[in-house]
Amino acid sequence: MMKRSVVALLMLLAISATGTAFAAEIIDATKPEQILAIARGFGSATLEKDKSGDPKIVCKIEDIKFGIYFYGCSGGKNCNAIQFAAGWSGQEITLAAINKWNTEKRLSRAFLDSDNDPILKMDINLDYGVTRQNLEDSFEIWEKTLGAFEEALSE
Repeated sequence: MMKRSVVALLMLLAISATGTAFAAEIIDATKPEQILAIARGFGSATLEKDKSGDPKIVCKIEDIKFGIYFYGCSGGKNCNAIQFAAGWSGQEITLAAINKWNTEKRLSRAFLDSDNDPILKMDINLDYGVTRQNLEDSFEIWEKTLGAFEEALSE
């Protein structure tokens, strides 16, 4: 009888542990306010709309301005991806340095725009959602990436 009670208790604990995993908050790009709240945990952030009427979050981390753009939207809603993007006007950087960045860095990409200003971007697929912790981790990666790119610009 004791053995059955122990087995039943273990099964109950396993089921409740599984339930906890399913209870994690899932965030996708259909609710920009959730992403805005996370962005505000890293610096200043305001929710706006881009030229197409899609959501856009204007942010600042450590005095670096950037935008969070929403993609795959239908009529400004039901978006499925976001993109972090930052640009630097009047900063000199060579194409060789940009290529070196892109060769060595996995999650972001850099390029020179039509005015030869450096642009840095990082895409996040949110089609089926991610946990809040996962998206916060993406913000931390972006924050570190911004700092590293600023250093690359000063070399």
